[in-house]
Amino acid sequence: DIDIEVVDVTTVKPLDDAFLYSTEKSVITLEENVISGGFGQSVARWLTSTKKRNTLKILGVEDKFVSHATISEQMSDNNFNITYIRQVINDMLANTWIKIQKDL
Repeated sequence: DIDIEVVDVTTVKPLDDAFLYSTEKSVITLEENVISGGFGQSVARWLTSTKKRNTLKILGVEDKFVSHATISEQMSDNNFNITYIRQVINDMLANTWIKIQKDL
């Protein structure tokens, strides 16, 4: 079984320190925004400043021009689809398993 928790963040500031302190799980942030200066980077800064060792993957729009298109086309062009998200989760789980095996 895979233990995953989805957290719907309703505000970017302030970060939910209590939640971040309490979780030992890997963290994936997903935002319909540019990664640079976004929510995921705020989480990364927080994890670094508190010396927490959670694995973090930030998903969002790369710092590039996004062509005018329908929302659906823009989402697809920027990997906002279940296939990509599933791959990221599977890669994180595989890397975590490798890390656990090496620690044994």
